Amino acid sequence: MHQGKSILAKTIREAAEEVHQHNSNDYDEVYHGCSYRSGGCQLAPALEALFAGILAQMLTRRLLEKQDNWLENEILYAPSLRSERRVGFDYSVGYFMGLKRVRWMHKHTSNWCDTHFKWKPYSNDRQRCRKHADLLLKQFRIQNDKMRPFLVLSICYCLHEYRRMGRAPVPAVDDEQRWVIADLTPLADLEDGHIASGIFQYMRGADGCSASWMIPDIDPIPLPLVSLQDFLEIQSTFLSE
Repeated sequence: MHQGKSILAKTIREAAEEVHQHNSNDYDEVYHGCSYRSGGCQLAPALEALFAGILAQMLTRRLLEKQDNWLENEILYAPSLRSERRVGFDYSVGYFMGLKRVRWMHKHTSNWCDTHFKWKPYSNDRQRCRKHADLLLKQFRIQNDKMRPFLVLSICYCLHEYRRMGRAPVPAVDDEQRWVIADLTPLADLEDGHIASGIFQYMRGADGCSASWMIPDIDPIPLPLVSLQDFLEIQSTFLSE
């Protein structure tokens, strides 16, 4: 149960206790007062930054286990929102005295982390996604043995996941269900026009998970999916070598 002392924590705790006590199924009426179904939740941008930061910290810590003489501020780089638009990534991890880098653009979706769903950027975000992919891949082409590009999709239903408290466990932030990590290197040989006209799509269904770069009138380009733990281990090894 939420143990915080703020007004928000008190509201969450009391509402969760009421639902659990009365075994109510009327979740929408009890909890969802911020128009989350219409995408109106103002918490979404902060949650993307939170998840992106957590992943960067996890990778940095794994790297420091292999190179304990390095310092965190010598490894992790997060551009400002203004420069992010120009460099094409949310985070860059790699020792500042070395050349190797792991970079990714981060997206966030408000879908249940344990259900089937299909995701691609909203129409107003697609152009930015294409531009970031193009910038990342240009960097990869220049230093393909020193840089690895990824698209990361974190999955959460913002604070409204507390509605299931007392009914089913909500996966922790480091649970594999919360992370979609797609390797973008298969796009390196595409023409720039195909990157500029395509879009990332992820699907989770009964037959498994898949990610691809969808291009009009061309077969989808499959993108390898990497588990969270494999990402942390393989990329920290790559950066520490």
